[in-house]
Amino acid sequence: MSLFTRAATLLLAILFLSACKSTETVLTVSYEGQGKITQGTKIDCGNTCQATYPVSTIEGVVYGMYNVKLLATPATGYDFFGWENCGSDTTCNVTVEPDCAEYNVGPNFVTCKRYATTYVSKKAIFVPRGSVVDSAWEGTSSCLVNTADELKCWNHGVAAAELPSVVNPRAVEIGYKSGCVLDDSGLQCWGGAALNMPTLNAPGDFVVEGDFSCAIDGGQVICWPHERPADAIVNNVPDLSNPVALWVNPKARSVVCVEDDDGTHCWGEANVGQLTPPALDNPSRIEAFGSTTCALTADGVQCWGAPYDVTALNAQLNNATDISRPSSLGMCGVDAGGAHCIGKNHQTMTMAAEFQQAQKVDVSKDSMCTTKADGIVCGNLYYNPVTSFAPPVKANGQLVAVGGPGGCAMTLADKRVSCWGGYSESWLSGNTNIAVSISNPKVLSVMPENRMWCAGGDGGLVCRRDAQGLDFYVSSFSVPTGLVGVTDIDMTDNVACAAHSNGVTCWGENSWGHQDVPALSHPTQVAVGDMHACALDDSGVVCWGVKPPRPQE
Repeated sequence: MSLFTRAATLLLAILFLSACKSTETVLTVSYEGQGKITQGTKIDCGNTCQATYPVSTIEGVVYGMYNVKLLATPATGYDFFGWENCGSDTTCNVTVEPDCAEYNVGPNFVTCKRYATTYVSKKAIFVPRGSVVDSAWEGTSSCLVNTADELKCWNHGVAAAELPSVVNPRAVEIGYKSGCVLDDSGLQCWGGAALNMPTLNAPGDFVVEGDFSCAIDGGQVICWPHERPADAIVNNVPDLSNPVALWVNPKARSVVCVEDDDGTHCWGEANVGQLTPPALDNPSRIEAFGSTTCALTADGVQCWGAPYDVTALNAQLNNATDISRPSSLGMCGVDAGGAHCIGKNHQTMTMAAEFQQAQKVDVSKDSMCTTKADGIVCGNLYYNPVTSFAPPVKANGQLVAVGGPGGCAMTLADKRVSCWGGYSESWLSGNTNIAVSISNPKVLSVMPENRMWCAGGDGGLVCRRDAQGLDFYVSSFSVPTGLVGVTDIDMTDNVACAAHSNGVTCWGENSWGHQDVPALSHPTQVAVGDMHACALDDSGVVCWGVKPPRPQE
């Protein structure tokens, strides 16, 4: 190494060290009850309950930080209940990074001029085994009632002095800084749940949410709002004969369900009529998106559920033979003149001449594609007029489905699927020339976010998903086996359904009752929305969902 090179290297090292600053995060853990908390070799609490983690920065940019995993282990005779502000899992993941004490504000970006020591604390809750009568969680907030006649809460935003005293408590439910407990004195509430609470004579099961609470009392369900109106809940309680249980969907708490002698009834903000199609004259195709379903009928396209304006689309169609899903990007239909589309503002789109030979059409979040006798033509409904492009797949693809900015196509001659991706869809574009081992394939479907495609036909169902395990959407997807005579497939990012010889089968998440498929007579098509699904069968259109399953006791 030359003298000059050595000098330059030394100078760079000095500059690097002078620019590099180190600060620290101090993590303190504690616990209630009996047990211990550990983290590697740094924390073993109750002996060592505090550790320091140095974090390095260069010119205001953090380049060294830690993801610390704490583990709570109960002592003999105790159970782990949860963390004060880290959920109910025995492990708590803590990101250790410094706090900025002073910023450099530049013309184009902001950096940190000076970091300060950060202090982080976590607390584990251990309870005597068998002492918890009932518990409730709302995010990382939690409350419990126990056999010692105590109501205790953590990270709930409510002082202990504001909580009611209890005698022989039986149940507790909480919402945001509010809650109710059922004991020998009846139903006692605090926070927002107490603001408009009616007089209850013999309260039974109850629910508490951010904006409303409901309780069974005297053979009926009574609901009341908190600080903000909750008219969709309060004003739409159904007539009931003998309600026995109340629950909400833990993933979208805008629907309340009650079990009564004549079945389950649900109501609330998410129930916008998507389960009750209007009178339809000879429906021949159904498609769904979100809370909207549309059908192609002898009277044109008709939609129900969340409003969707198809006036401009119907004005263009004459004896239509196909429609796409009514997405946020737009919607298309096909007649003898080819594909006609409306955009995201329901305005008429001008279509390139290549779309005049379209036979089938599919629309996803970012694109629309059509099949023609001699291949595939795609476009983007973000732009008017809609220009055409040929996707990088075999030109003789006969089945096509799109998702996100990409899509997939199948050639019926050799039963192979090839996909193309957009700006970030490396998984899709990596699925090329995939052989499908089913007889007489009839349908191809792509998940809207592109992480799975399914093909179906007389020989059953074949699905291919992200082999790299990178996508959380399909983590709960256990694809059914043994289906025959598959005629249609539709998917959201969380749910998939297939119509086949023996009915309709849905899989994936069941937060809204998608898998509670009613009796159907020879269903041929299926459409899946976020909280509902519909099938086209001998009777017309039948819909189900918006009914979260009753939680396991």
